[in-house]
Amino acid sequence: MRVRMHSGILICALLCSVSLALPSPNVWWDRSDSGASYAEWGFDTGDNPATPENYNGPPGAAAPEATITVTGESHGTIGWFETGFLGRDGVWHADLTEISLVIPNYPLPNEFKEIWVEVGFRGTLVDWDIDDPTSGVTFLGQNTEYLMDGWQVLNIGWKIVPNPDSETIYMAFQNSGADLDYVTVDTICVPEPLSIFLLGLGALALRRRR
Repeated sequence: MRVRMHSGILICALLCSVSLALPSPNVWWDRSDSGASYAEWGFDTGDNPATPENYNGPPGAAAPEATITVTGESHGTIGWFETGFLGRDGVWHADLTEISLVIPNYPLPNEFKEIWVEVGFRGTLVDWDIDDPTSGVTFLGQNTEYLMDGWQVLNIGWKIVPNPDSETIYMAFQNSGADLDYVTVDTICVPEPLSIFLLGLGALALRRRR
């Protein structure tokens, strides 16, 4: 299934600081919960595709991967800047900066998956796309918070039913200076109520046998 949105209305608020180590404010679970995963890209190097600097995910699964595409010269050289870019380190810069995230999942049946992505950027979110041909995708919402020097924080979420093997998330930012500072992806795979009920019955039966 493919869901696409072109630049829409963003809910704006003032925020003083950003912490890469914290999940999106929309994340209702703990990162230590069963079925949870997270990946954080600070773009400490210019590797492209990039693996996350911090990652905790499904055992045995490949690490998530971020592919960045920069197009159009804006205020000088485009590409990756290691230090001192408008007060930030590890920034991708161009007129059009696109990112594609491949996120692996827990290989468990009868589940739904909730995803929240946080992005530190400058410019305008002009497009997003979440691609999973085997499941149904529900858009959960988005909001953007404005910081100093044109920096913004985007939080955007989806629910996928059932839990797929993996999904690809695409986002595009455009302006005369569309800059990507960091990306954080938090996910959780949650058993359906029937699965939880059956697991409970199994545990109860095992206890009675003992």
